Amino acid sequence: VGFLGTLQSISQTTEKLMSAGEKERELLASKDELGVMVTLFNKIATALTTTNAKFFENEAILKAKVLEVEKGKKETLEALEDMLATKAKEEAILESTDEGIYGLDLNGLCLFVNNAAAKTLGYTKEEMLGKNVHELIHFKHEDGSPYLEADCPITRTKDTGVGVRINTDIFFRKDGTYFPALYSSHPLRENGETVGVVVAFSDITHEKQVDRAKTEFVSLASHQLRTP
Repeated sequence: VGFLGTLQSISQTTEKLMSAGEKERELLASKDELGVMVTLFNKIATALTTTNAKFFENEAILKAKVLEVEKGKKETLEALEDMLATKAKEEAILESTDEGIYGLDLNGLCLFVNNAAAKTLGYTKEEMLGKNVHELIHFKHEDGSPYLEADCPITRTKDTGVGVRINTDIFFRKDGTYFPALYSSHPLRENGETVGVVVAFSDITHEKQVDRAKTEFVSLASHQLRTP
């Protein structure tokens, strides 16, 4: 009976504890013969309450972090879409002209090149990108003497930030042949600083032939007029 009575007392005390508030549990702890149990239950209840509060606090923090990550992801995707749209526009502009256009970084390496430039020079874009363009197409003079990169007007644009326009030079093709070129170089700037060079060029073989024909015609006409 003593054992059953103890179990019954524990059961009754547990029911009281489950339905009691904190102050009532304190009274039970001071009056009930199972005060030790009440005190232990109070500690457990307090720990559960604290844990529950921390759970909801952490849950709120987690939700805020998730929202922050989602917002950052959205902003990143929007920025990427804008960048891709801008790149597509730039590529469309590059390919809308029959002029050859390429860009160099401060080391003279090719950053971009349009189809017209690659085709005129006999290269593919892939063969030019990342390469030193001076060494590919501008490495020697028409007489065969070396054309030092330091003496190149395009290099001067890179170094000085001042653009040039030249019509007395030649560019070499991949197969070793060359053509007279009209080219202009302009500094490529970001935030006011020169970060590279943009070069636009044309094969002026036909123009040179026309000029030569005009010169020869004038020379022949002058000779005939002077001849009695």
